[in-house]
Amino acid sequence: MPEVTDPNLLAQLNGADPRPPSPQYPAQPPAFIPGTPRAPNPMEQQRLDMDTQRFQMDQQKFEREQQGEAEKAQMAEMTDRAAREKLIRVIGTMNKVAIDANDNAGWGETGTTGRMGRNVPLMQTAGKDLAANIDTLRANYAFDALQAMRDASKTGGALGQVSEIELQLLERAVSNVDPNQTHEQFLANIENARQAYLSKLAFLQPELAQRMGYDPEKAEAAWVALNDRYNEEFGVANPEPQFERQVQTESGWGKATVVE
Repeated sequence: MPEVTDPNLLAQLNGADPRPPSPQYPAQPPAFIPGTPRAPNPMEQQRLDMDTQRFQMDQQKFEREQQGEAEKAQMAEMTDRAAREKLIRVIGTMNKVAIDANDNAGWGETGTTGRMGRNVPLMQTAGKDLAANIDTLRANYAFDALQAMRDASKTGGALGQVSEIELQLLERAVSNVDPNQTHEQFLANIENARQAYLSKLAFLQPELAQRMGYDPEKAEAAWVALNDRYNEEFGVANPEPQFERQVQTESGWGKATVVE
């Protein structure tokens, strides 16, 4: 029997597929090597790209929000600082006016003697000096402080939200300081105005307000008196006015709502 030497014929005799392997479809797939990452298909890659893009957009939004919060906090601090400085100035001017009017029990400055002194022509008197200081207090310092508080209220800083009625009462508190009133009434009115403004300074710097004479009980009484006088003058019915004040507790300073 002749010996078979043809390799193709030997392969067929051994049961192999006589068809040659196709170049597009290998007869045997490549061996899988454990730990080798599989490349994503186009659809998976597209989803990965979209997820990455979404993450980047969320990150950018978060960074913008953080920056915006930082800018708002900085603006609130700046407006609070301006309000604090102007409150200190108006309160200091009130102190000066009160001390000046009380150095001789008001003689020639408040009440009847003060009014007479202000009517003396062509002569500078203590009564005229007091009136000029009060006019400056009303027209400049008090106006600046009110505007600063209004601006600080919009930023939501330490001063908090100051209502329009509170600003009106603060304005009227200064307008109530009339040197033609009796000396006792003049001092009472300027002390009410001083405590009302000190109560706002206490939200920004309570220790300083306390050193300048802030008294929560007197401040509350001042607010109630101002509110009652406003209601009486304009016929407004407001039986339960509410104002916030700073009070000192064992754990420190905190807000309290005053209801008459």
